[in-house]
Formats: sequence, structure tokens, C-alpha cells
Amino acid sequence: LKALGYVQHGFDKMLFLKRDDSGELVSAILVYVDDFLGVYRSDYDLEAVKKAFTWGSFENLDTNKPVTFKGKRLTVFQEEGRHKIRIDQSEFIAGLGKLRLPKGRLSGAPLLTEEERGEFRSISGCLQWLCGQSRPELSAVVSLSNKGLQTTPQDLKNLYDAAAYAQETHSGGIVLQDVPLNKASVIMSYADSSWANAEDLRSQFGVLVLLTTPKAAQEATKGFVLDWRSGRSTRVCRSTLAAEASAADEACDRGAFLNMYLSEILYAVPAHRVGPRLLHLHATDAKSLYDCTIQENPNLSDKRSLVNVRAIQEVIAPNRLHWVPTQLQFADGLTKIDKELQARFHEWLQSPTVVLSAQAQGSFAKENSTSVKLVQASP
Repeated sequence: LKALGYVQHGFDKMLFLKRDDSGELVSAILVYVDDFLGVYRSDYDLEAVKKAFTWGSFENLDTNKPVTFKGKRLTVFQEEGRHKIRIDQSEFIAGLGKLRLPKGRLSGAPLLTEEERGEFRSISGCLQWLCGQSRPELSAVVSLSNKGLQTTPQDLKNLYDAAAYAQETHSGGIVLQDVPLNKASVIMSYADSSWANAEDLRSQFGVLVLLTTPKAAQEATKGFVLDWRSGRSTRVCRSTLAAEASAADEACDRGAFLNMYLSEILYAVPAHRVGPRLLHLHATDAKSLYDCTIQENPNLSDKRSLVNVRAIQEVIAPNRLHWVPTQLQFADGLTKIDKELQARFHEWLQSPTVVLSAQAQGSFAKENSTSVKLVQASP
């Protein structure tokens, strides 16, 4: 690929970029061992790439013609005249089979047996694969259910329930919308935390990073999911503020990385030199964190949290930090075990939307009232 004029990305050496004489991007190819996933501009001649390798198979991703890549099914489809891509793992989910605890097990021994721990590890590994590839809404239950030797039958049942939900919604996954990528694009990060709800009084955090447009500050706008994470804090946080600050620090860190990653693609300058060129907005539903972070000199008795706040301020200017109500904090679904919240998050992933203003909140609720009612009616 390098011989054909492709250049490796500064942060990801397996992403190869090809530009024309004017510096415009004409092709990008992602290499995963011996599998390629590529895109190219309509006027780019791909024949040189085709001739450079011996192919086991070569497929085009056409509308309504699913293609499988590394266990994920990619489908281009049209909705309201716009092209979108759905990523799902329906075939893998179907292979999970029927999973349930023996009758009366919840009232039996309080901890898992050796055999049950083996079953727990197996189903947990399967669900972790799903969580990291196409089903973020399952992440919280997988992470929070794992308590080592203190894992209970209820924790195993939680995993079985998550697997059953995945089977009920097997064709769902993540929908990638046609959000433009250009120098005016906006990085949107969300962070949330549930204080002391994890093992050993640690807090569960959730992080979401999306690509959107400058309109997001004024109205409900389409989002393109770039990254997500659900995990436990590495320390015991003293307060909700401390847990929220730690989560926001993680989100801003991941958002800054993606900002530089995309900036290299847009500006043709290595990521470590180009810096974060795109506008980066951040949303939190923690009013205490918002009030603290917009201050030039926050007064915090918890000095470790002050470190987190200063790190956030390095990335997010006060006018780029937004407080949103909990129902618009979409990272909330990554922080707790809640079936209704899980269903709401799944629904949102089918059409990710960024909502930051009170006016936009009203239009978003009106447009999505039907789907919200359907989610609330789910078992």
C-alpha cells in the first residue's frame, strides 16, 4: 500500500490514507491482519489496489446487501432518502442459545459453584465481545455483574437476561448516520457516573464520544458514534462530584484523542503535530461538576478531584461545557443495571441524536414520543 502512495496514520499504523496531488483524501484502507476494509472516492481508480494483492474474496458494500467483516454484519440501507450503515452481530447472538438458571437456584447457595463460575466466565466473554463491537447498551450489566469470587447467582441471571435481550433485539446494533466529516465537524463527548454502585465501593462510569455538526448547540442534531466505554473507577471516589469528575476526565481524554485522530485525516498533518483542530463540546448532567468546572479557580477540598477538573479544563473551555438533564445524558445507560434504561439506550443507538439546548429538548421529545412510549412498555 505504501508503494501505491498510501501513508500510514500517525496514531494507527494499520490505517492507510491516499491523497491526490491537491492533498484531497481519495481512499482509506483499514488493515486487520489479512482482512481489509476500505473506502474510496468515486473518481479514484482502485485497480492498482486490486492487482497488488491475492484476494480470497473481494466484496462491495452495496445497498441492502449485507457484508460480514470480522464477525460483524455491515448493511447499507436507506431511510428517508438518506444512506446509513447498520452494524450488528445477529449470527453470533443466535449462537448463544437459551440461557436460564435452574428453577429455585436464586434461593439456594449465595455464591456461584465452580461449575457456575465457568459458565459465568463463558457467557461474560461472549457478551464482552458484543459490548465492544456493536452493543454498548449491554456494557454496564456485564461489567457490574463480575464480582470475582463473590459473584452470586443473581449476577449470573443478570447476564442471562442481557443475553436474552440481545436475542430479542438481534438485528439491532449501532446505526452509523451520514454525519459529514469536515473541518467544521464537532466532537461531542458525554460522561456519567453512578457513585459507589460497583464492587468495593467503586463507581461505575460511562463515556460516549460522537461526531456531529455545529448545529448541535442550537437544535437536535444527528450524531455518529465514534467511541464508548463502561468501566469501574480505578479509585474509591469520596463523593458524586468526585465520581463525575473522574468520568468526565476520561471522556475528555478520549475525545481529545479522536479529535487529533480525525484532524490528521482532515489536515494531512501528523496527529501529534496537528493537535485537536475540531470543536469539542462536552455534556454532563452533574450540576455540581458543571458549576465547578466553569470556574477559573475551583474551590475543592478533594484535591484529587481538582486534578480531574483541571484536566477537563485543559480540553474543554467553559463555553463548550453543557449541563443537560438526566434524560438527555445518553451515557447514563453505561453506568447501571436497569432494563428500562438499557432499552432506551438501545433505541437511541438506532438513531443517535445530540441534544444540548432547552429548545432542542422540546423538539427531540416530540419527535421521539412514539419510540419512548414503546420502550417504556417493554418488559
